[in-house]
Amino acid sequence: MLLRVAAVAAVTVGVAIGLAGPANADLTDGIYAADVTSEGMEMFPTNDWVFTSCGPGCLRREINPPSPETVLEFRLQGGTWVASGASMPTTVDNSSLVAQSGPITFQLVKVG
Repeated sequence: MLLRVAAVAAVTVGVAIGLAGPANADLTDGIYAADVTSEGMEMFPTNDWVFTSCGPGCLRREINPPSPETVLEFRLQGGTWVASGASMPTTVDNSSLVAQSGPITFQLVKVG
């Protein structure tokens, strides 16, 4: 009986480990919902950020409709994607997918 309980416990732990998602999610090509998480900034709607590769260690972000402010190139520096040419500092943490654009913080969630 004890052996059976141990076997069931081992299988349960193995299944739980196998089904667990990754502890982090790297920013890759795709569509991300950008939800504002900054206190007092609720007036900004959730919008889609579309990332496409622009070379090794480079991602291009577009927000529809595109404008000079919404099209940026990000370069990976350590664990952070840093935008070049932005009017305010804009970054995305590669593991948590938390984006910071000036005073506004966003949580990115991959949707496509």
